[in-house]
Amino acid sequence: MEWTTEKESAPLTFVIEQFRWNKWIKVGEIKGQGKPETCRYNFPVNLHSGMNTFRIYQMDYKGQHTSDEYKIESTTPEIKIKSLKISNAIEFSAITDYEVVSEFGTLITSGRGPSIDASKFFKGKYYVSYDNKVGAIVEKK
Repeated sequence: MEWTTEKESAPLTFVIEQFRWNKWIKVGEIKGQGKPETCRYNFPVNLHSGMNTFRIYQMDYKGQHTSDEYKIESTTPEIKIKSLKISNAIEFSAITDYEVVSEFGTLITSGRGPSIDASKFFKGKYYVSYDNKVGAIVEKK
């Protein structure tokens, strides 16, 4: 992701967010240069399948200043969960960002990878958000 600014007055931090799983998720930050001339920035982002939406904001003494949304269509194939019945792992068809929530709404784990170690999960249902999917139900026996 690339952007430019003009007339920065201080080296404030840019926060990069991605809209994923029906909410804005912080994916990184970069310290601004704080220079009056044109400043160029780039930040590597992980795309999920389908349409990806990003925004950037900075905070100053006047509050939060948010950019317009930036959209990019990904050609990445859709990722799938290999099995909804799990024992020691939740396996995906490819590397993906994920988060797992218990049936009671507690965040259990989040991260990025081709699988999730579920060996210490208790028996029961879990909601897995991954790729651009929200809340797939998996069950540990």
